[in-house]
Amino acid sequence: MRKAMLIACLMLACGIAYADFEDWDANDDDQVSKSEFYSSVRDTGRFDAVDGDNDGLVDEDEFDDAGVDGEWEEWAGDDEYLDADEFYEQTFESYDEDSDDNWDQDEYDEAGDAEWLQL
Repeated sequence: MRKAMLIACLMLACGIAYADFEDWDANDDDQVSKSEFYSSVRDTGRFDAVDGDNDGLVDEDEFDDAGVDGEWEEWAGDDEYLDADEFYEQTFESYDEDSDDNWDQDEYDEAGDAEWLQL
């Protein structure tokens, strides 16, 4: 798993951000759980890429500049900023179409098609 994540990070750094579903499905149950997602996505540095001023928070301008799929108001609610945990929570929920706290292959593929996310 560590080797797969290192490869994914290197691919992201080189602009080739693609990882197989199986790389993220650590327990081989044909689903990517929230915890598997969090473990994998944090290693990609995606939040840092969206956080343009590196203050540890994403504001509406950074959100819009990154081309995130979704509306700021839906993601942030009444907050003016998203921290990393909120950002990843909203990312996961955006593609968890059946709200079962797992991504199946189709949900993973849809997230992977999102240019801004670059799985």
